Amino acid sequence: MELCFGLTLMKILSARLHDPRGPRWLGFVWIAFALMLFVGGFLATGLPALAGMLFALCGVALNLGPFFPLRWAPVIANVELHPGALRIRNAGLRDREVTAKQVQGATTARSDGGVMLHLGGVAEGGTPLALEFDSDDEAAQAREALGIGHHGFGKLSWEPSPGDASGGRNVFRIISAVLFFLCAASAAGAAVESSWWALYAVCTTFGVITLGLGALLSMLAWSSPRVHVSSDGVSFDAGGVGRFIRWGDIATVNHAKDHVALSYAHGHPPLVVPTALTRWSRRGMAAADQEAFLAVVQSGARRARGEGPRKEEVAARIEVLQRGGAASRDWLARLDVEAQRLQAGGYRGSVMDKDDLYRVLGDPDADTEIRAAAARILLRVDPSAARVRVDHALATSRDPTEEARIRLATESDLERAGEALDQLPAAPPPRAASRT
Repeated sequence: MELCFGLTLMKILSARLHDPRGPRWLGFVWIAFALMLFVGGFLATGLPALAGMLFALCGVALNLGPFFPLRWAPVIANVELHPGALRIRNAGLRDREVTAKQVQGATTARSDGGVMLHLGGVAEGGTPLALEFDSDDEAAQAREALGIGHHGFGKLSWEPSPGDASGGRNVFRIISAVLFFLCAASAAGAAVESSWWALYAVCTTFGVITLGLGALLSMLAWSSPRVHVSSDGVSFDAGGVGRFIRWGDIATVNHAKDHVALSYAHGHPPLVVPTALTRWSRRGMAAADQEAFLAVVQSGARRARGEGPRKEEVAARIEVLQRGGAASRDWLARLDVEAQRLQAGGYRGSVMDKDDLYRVLGDPDADTEIRAAAARILLRVDPSAARVRVDHALATSRDPTEEARIRLATESDLERAGEALDQLPAAPPPRAASRT
């Protein structure tokens, strides 16, 4: 479905949403419920049996709450493309808006069902949110809406297993929940016979002890193993000990139910990532998560070998637009002259192509100064269409300095814009070498 919008047409795409932990706010529902029971116990102090029951049920909620909600299965959703944002719809409680500035890492990988766009920093628990599209073209449109370049950027992280302490933590939680449930039953019995209070006291004592032990193990399990994917390669951290393998060193990727093994091309021992596949728990990896992680690693290794689609590089054809060592005001004046030449056409015209300028303006991996130069020239050559593209570039910028540079470079007042640009730090190098 297509609607009139922005750059040309605003599209609504269909994608398979992988968001196993669901929205963040669901993780606080059980805390709010336990707090409500605790407050109710205080308000019912005039009725000891009722107060005791509410306090005990609060203990049950504190122990069983972390088990819910269970892991969410993938679902087909609609994805609306907006400048600087994706709006996920028809996904039930997982409807959300993902903005460009929320995304801390991103990459694409080919899967059995199509092409997956992984977005880090936007899902609960740190696991990437993934959108599986039918084609490269649809994934590219989603990337463009969020200002994600061909090479991706940042770091993605998965939790391959919930940690060694998680099993003991869950056992203590269940024991404590049973004890607090017995507390609630004994409080109900105490409304009829006061001798039940003795059982209530015993169960409460041991329930609090096991609750504390479960909380202690939760703190230990919180630092569970993590596997990270970045532009350099794959790293695995567990208990303060980490290993790393570069993309170019990965020869093969093998996996089983309990591990993923990345073998070196030069005979070193493989990097083995232990996994604990789960079906219901929100911690660790489900089979779909492992498949997504494998797709990312396999795609990264193929890119390191030069396989896969290549990006058309146009920055070299317009590198004359770089400021070099010139003062900012002189640079802006030179860009205005170049815009006049491009407008004039003919043998007196510019050697640059307008399409190249649009491509580099929309490329987040390109040099920031060249993007800013393209924005200034296009606003003078093709103002109505260029304004939409420039606004999109500003909406998808994750670097405040980059955003300020593009914004200032498009101002008409040469003196003011030049002075403000001179105050900015040097532009960072382009991200073209990234393989995330």
